[in-house]
Formats: sequence, structure tokens, C-alpha cells
Amino acid sequence: MVGGPGGRAPTYLAAAGRVLAAAGFGTLIALALAGILDGQWPIPGGDVANFLAAGERLRAGGAVYVGGWDLPGTVYYSPPIAVLFAAASFLPGWLVWILLVAVDVAGLRYLAGSWTRVGWLALCPVTVFQLVSGNPNFAIVAAILAADRGHVWALALSALAKVGPAVALPIRRWRSFGIVMLVALIVTVPWLDLWPSWIRFLLAAPRGDAWPTIVPFAYRVPVVIVLLAVRRPWARMLAGGLAIPGFYVVTAWAVTILAWRLWLDRRRPGHRGRDRSGYLREPVVPVPGSRTAWDDDHSGSAATLIEIQLHV
Repeated sequence: MVGGPGGRAPTYLAAAGRVLAAAGFGTLIALALAGILDGQWPIPGGDVANFLAAGERLRAGGAVYVGGWDLPGTVYYSPPIAVLFAAASFLPGWLVWILLVAVDVAGLRYLAGSWTRVGWLALCPVTVFQLVSGNPNFAIVAAILAADRGHVWALALSALAKVGPAVALPIRRWRSFGIVMLVALIVTVPWLDLWPSWIRFLLAAPRGDAWPTIVPFAYRVPVVIVLLAVRRPWARMLAGGLAIPGFYVVTAWAVTILAWRLWLDRRRPGHRGRDRSGYLREPVVPVPGSRTAWDDDHSGSAATLIEIQLHV
């Protein structure tokens, strides 16, 4: 929108938004490099080192589910993911870290909906801390949004990692979800004993203050139940995020971004609700120089509606 005092404001705001996004990317890169070079974030370190250690234990025939949340080498992911860790342990640790960071960046981009928004989110230090960890929390929460658009396989993988996202499953897609789970079960046939070990390990996990979650799981369960009772897609998606047992600061930040994205989508002028299958329709993006239904509603004149599917 250009021309006239009223037309300049949106242009200036868009330019300011891009500058802010550039500042966010600069902040992210600076913080990441400073932390890596200072040894605060070793490569691979933290979660990625734990993943690879668990994979190496499986390859060696040892116990996978041992330790505690604050002990090196501990993982709480399901057996199919442990098998994936075992395969990844053949690769150099730094390469596994890069791949997981790339997956998480893609997840953040999907959640945010644009690279400009990613830049805004990068201004928050939690974003860089999450990305350099190598634990794909952004991607796991992004899978909840993707499932509402028909990509249930991503939700199944996230549920295998952190259980809670399964709550966000659109009921009409249970067959697709079940197929992925069946394939995951088949993958673990040579290590079926991992399943009871995993379940026992989860049940023995620390509770309350012993687990460094910002909101204990027991306190979140009633909220999850209420959200599911609302029987709305947005509520189901938020319930899936809140149902993740290890609700750390980074997890809370990812779920907050999901809530922000859902709110933004509802406010878009081109938002079109859901299709006949119940999936969230992609927003309409106006082409520069064209008119949209938003223009018609506010000008009262006839116009041609040009729709472009925005695949984020």
C-alpha cells in the first residue's frame, strides 16, 4: 500500500519489521557463535550427546533406559527413536548436531509462518538456546500444527519422541497415525524388550520439583482435559503442546509460538476456515496490485478475488 499519508504507515511498519528481523538474526548468530566459541555449547553436547550415547548403548547390547534427567546419556524417547539414535551414532557427532539443528530451524520456520517472524523470535535468547541444544523441540511442536493440515506422519514421530503431541491427533486421521506407529513397532522387532523397559523408565521418572519443569505435569492435566472438551482444533493443538511431560522453558516457548501462530492465522483477512475434511485451509495471500475479499468488505466495490495457497 503506497501513496498518501495513510499509505506510508504500512510501508514504514513493514520496513521496521524487516529491520527488527535482521536484528534478530544478527543477535541469534552472535549469541550462538559466542556460546560455541566460549565452550558453553559444545558440539555435539547436551541433548545430542545423550542421544548418541543411548544409541551406542543399544548397538553394544547394553541398557538404553538408564540414568536420570540430570545425568549424562539419559533419554526418555521411545524405542523406535532409540533405534534411530543407534543408526545416527555411526555418523560424526558434529554432523548429527547440524542435522538436528536444521530440523529445528525448519520447525521454527513452520511455526512462525515467515522468516521475518523467525527474526523477531530470534530476539528472545530462549530461541538461540533451544536451537543450539540440538533437541528439536520447535520441530516437535510444529508437527502439531502440521497434523492439523493433514501431515499426520510428523505428529506420529513427535509422539514417539515426547508422547504428549499424540493428544493433538485429529480423530479422523487415526488410520494414518496408526500406520506410522505400526511401522515404528516393526522397526523395533529385534529389540522388543525395549518397550517394557521404556514404560518402566517413564513411570519411574521424577515428579514435581525433582523434574525441572516450569509447570508440573499434574497441574497441566486438568488444563489439557478442558482444552480437549472445547472440541476445537486450536484447543486440541494447544492441549498437545501442554501434554508434553518435560515442559521446560524451551518447550513452553515453543508452545507459546504455536499459540501466537494460531491467533495470527485467525486474524488474517484471508483466513478461510476449514475445508470439507476439517483441515485448516491455507490463508489467502493478496497479489500486489490485485483486490481481495478484504478490499471488497471495506470499500464496497466489486473486485476479482485472486487466491494463492501459502505453503509455509
